[in-house]
Amino acid sequence: METKITEYFSLYSGDEKSFWLSKIKKAEWNAADFLCRKIEDGGIEDIFGKTRLFLLTGTHERELFAFCTLTEREEIEECGFSPWIGWVYVFPSYRGKRFSQTLILHAEKEAAKDGARNVYLYTEKEGLYEKYGYTFLRAGNAVEGKVRIYGKRI
Repeated sequence: METKITEYFSLYSGDEKSFWLSKIKKAEWNAADFLCRKIEDGGIEDIFGKTRLFLLTGTHERELFAFCTLTEREEIEECGFSPWIGWVYVFPSYRGKRFSQTLILHAEKEAAKDGARNVYLYTEKEGLYEKYGYTFLRAGNAVEGKVRIYGKRI
């Protein structure tokens, strides 16, 4: 299965943006709906600062396999960390193919190109990101409650 990664904000416009947002909305995850609403109402950068949305798609079909963001900020108490990898989601029928790893590595490379030396992410779960080289830094408070904050030197 051939894939490609596309950056939503820089490469898509008009109808294409609507098409890909409709695909993201099909994710069975409340956070995806929130992401789409903030993109549609133009408020995404008000909350998260500079935001990039990476889409992992098929090279020949208009199918969305997975997505993630790279943001300047996160909805977490002030901790001085930046940038953040977030909204990592793989559609159920595409899980087990290391697509989340593909997106995370891509986001890390993009962050490094922007001059970052570290990247951060948070989750409520333990054991998801350690396999990608992330180290638990501390507990934190996010909109959804208590979370685990991880970091990685890139």
